[in-house]
Amino acid sequence: PPGPSGCVKGLPEEATTHSVSMTWRPCVYLGGEPLLDFDVAWKAFRFDDMLDPSKLVAEGFCQLDDLKHSCVDAETTYLVAEDLRPGDVVVALVRSRNEVGHSSWSRFPVDEELPSLSALPDIPNVLEAPPTLHRGESQDHKPYALSAKWVCPPQNGKWIEYFRLEFTPEVEEHGAERHEMIIKRPEGTVWRFGDELHQACVHNDLVPGIAYTLRIMAVSEQGEARDWSEKSNLEVAPPDYPAAPKPPTSMWQWPYAIQLDWVEPWMKGSPLESCQALYSLSPHFTDPVEVSEEVANKDLHKHTLIVDGFNAATTVWFRLRVRNAVGWSAWSIVSPGFTTSACKPAPPDMPVVLSLESRSLTVGWDPPDSHGAEILDYTVLLVDPPYAVGLQAALVEYDTELQKAINKAIDADGDGDISLEELKLATQREEIQELVQGLCDQFDRDLDEKLKPREKLVLSAPADPREALKCKFSKLLGGIRLAVAVRARNDRGFSEWSESLENLVTPSSVPEPCPALELLEASSKSFLCRYRLPYDCGEPILRLEYKWTHVVGPIQRHMALGGVVESGKNMEVQQVGSGPWELPDPRPASAKPEGYGGSGEGWIEELSPGTEYDVQVRAENCKGFGQYSKPVRMITLPGKPDRPLQLRHSDKTTAARPPKTVAAMSREVPRAASPTPTAMATVAVAPPSFPKMPSSAPTRSIHAFRAEEEASLGGAEAEDAAEIQHWQPPGEVRFEELEEPAAEEPVLLPTVFFSHTARLAVPEVISVAAGDRATQRSRSPSPGPYPPWQDMSFGIPSPSPRWPERR
Repeated sequence: PPGPSGCVKGLPEEATTHSVSMTWRPCVYLGGEPLLDFDVAWKAFRFDDMLDPSKLVAEGFCQLDDLKHSCVDAETTYLVAEDLRPGDVVVALVRSRNEVGHSSWSRFPVDEELPSLSALPDIPNVLEAPPTLHRGESQDHKPYALSAKWVCPPQNGKWIEYFRLEFTPEVEEHGAERHEMIIKRPEGTVWRFGDELHQACVHNDLVPGIAYTLRIMAVSEQGEARDWSEKSNLEVAPPDYPAAPKPPTSMWQWPYAIQLDWVEPWMKGSPLESCQALYSLSPHFTDPVEVSEEVANKDLHKHTLIVDGFNAATTVWFRLRVRNAVGWSAWSIVSPGFTTSACKPAPPDMPVVLSLESRSLTVGWDPPDSHGAEILDYTVLLVDPPYAVGLQAALVEYDTELQKAINKAIDADGDGDISLEELKLATQREEIQELVQGLCDQFDRDLDEKLKPREKLVLSAPADPREALKCKFSKLLGGIRLAVAVRARNDRGFSEWSESLENLVTPSSVPEPCPALELLEASSKSFLCRYRLPYDCGEPILRLEYKWTHVVGPIQRHMALGGVVESGKNMEVQQVGSGPWELPDPRPASAKPEGYGGSGEGWIEELSPGTEYDVQVRAENCKGFGQYSKPVRMITLPGKPDRPLQLRHSDKTTAARPPKTVAAMSREVPRAASPTPTAMATVAVAPPSFPKMPSSAPTRSIHAFRAEEEASLGGAEAEDAAEIQHWQPPGEVRFEELEEPAAEEPVLLPTVFFSHTARLAVPEVISVAAGDRATQRSRSPSPGPYPPWQDMSFGIPSPSPRWPERR
């Protein structure tokens, strides 16, 4: 047989998380026969349960049942072990074979050679089984301890450094929320796959009495596992001492006894077993006295106890604690002092004026006797006429009738007397309380309907009893009469109303803002407006003052459309103007507070035609001017236009001669809607030389007529244009009249036109009648040095087939 081969070594550069590459040195002695092949025996071990190679020899490595054999060609000294787990260590032996037989096995790898035969490590696996929570022996005052158990998952080539434990509450109450804790690997030890791990007292940071589930995640140098484990079983954290109860309250006090009511605190996982109470006659709780166990636990589960043996009008302070299976809770804080025979508060004293201004009123009052129950809030009532005088009588009637109605609702036996049992029954029976509350609400609504208070405020009682009690009313008006009253409320109900502070008068001030103006009439230079008087705030209104603000005028519109104005023309406009309006005789009716009075009319003059203004008005009394009203946009009527700047001929016109054939002008020129005169010019017109047209011939714009003329006339026929003999601005455009035709003949509708080479510069757009409608046209400025062109539309006949070719 051949001699032994060299030891199998790994190729770490080719290793993956699931494979290891190996090589070996072939044998030197072949035994006189050629090698046929190599037999490689190998086995993969988890890195955390790898045995000592020296022990493997002793235990017979080659006789292991799960040993794998790979036959490799004699020319090949390379093998890849696959289907490994991350971090697995491959132990391999090799032997050669010839025709005679096998050689002996190669030696085992030493510890230093094992890393090269290892698959690459990976993050730990997820726990294969969910962890468990279980109760164990208590190590403190609690009845048991909570422990966690789980099995270590495959570590995949790197030791697990720690486990993350996440506790999730079944319900999130009493501050319970997800809680996480870290369990680190003890120094000098390792966790192996399959080890059962245990952690005691995991409940220390959990909320007592709350049920939790547990999830665990392993973490190694490679990182965290891909996911949490499945949830564990649901287990309740051990109960603890109860929480300290809140201080007891008292819903009812007799002259010699006090009923205490308390709320069961958080028992922290164990039910209530008993209660203990102490009382003291000092707010500092000195010399406390214990209430007997029988009295304290008589109605334990009703959370009520009645402590008696006190004197009338005695104030008592209490403390309370409870017990469960774990033990006693801490004592509650000292309760408020409860006075026997507690009832609704005493009525406050009459409020006093702290500050009185035209727009605000501040009143103050002293706290009344609370009658054994803390005052919760105050209701402050502010009324104006007619109850600014007489409020006191209305409130006394309200208190009297309300008390009668409440006594009738409580008097169960109908004998007219209210016993302590009836009073207690009234506080315990919900239907009686709802009836009493309904009576109070109904009487309050009736009082509001009767008084129609200006304001009704509910102010919470200050936490510091030394803090001054006051109330400020804003948004008042000058010169109005007022009255103020106040009442207090504790948990027993409302007190009677205080004595009312009546006939207060706020100082007068400037008038309120006027309402917006109403436009009655507009001309080109004035407005006629209607106004209404505002409330005068205590002093008669003397006059009104209007104000107008210039918004935009015709010159601004004209220039915005590309027009020009005459050189040297004053472009400045007055931006703001104002003036007085004296009140007529007789004066308009005065306004009531927060209302408007009579109306009047006033002119605003010296305005500009065709201009938009924002107009406001304000009133004045001896205190000064009030605020302006909201602005109203008004527009003056249009006025006459400016004169045309100039009339020019273009370069195509060689002479200003009368045309050979000129269209005649109609006798009736349509008139503009406005009587404002326009510029005047005299135009020579020849007798008509075209057929007659009926008087019903339609009219058309000079734009269309000019377009046809320009299309039909050539440059050589420019002499046919009408000659403008002279220019006389300002005035009106006049044309020479033709002889009046006979009545029986059709009326001729001759037309005047300018040569297509002429340009008439007009400073603003002019509107005239065209047929039965008004047209207004504008045109962009013509090129060259001429002023902008403004078209004028006149009534001219439409073309007819009967007209000659040349008109």
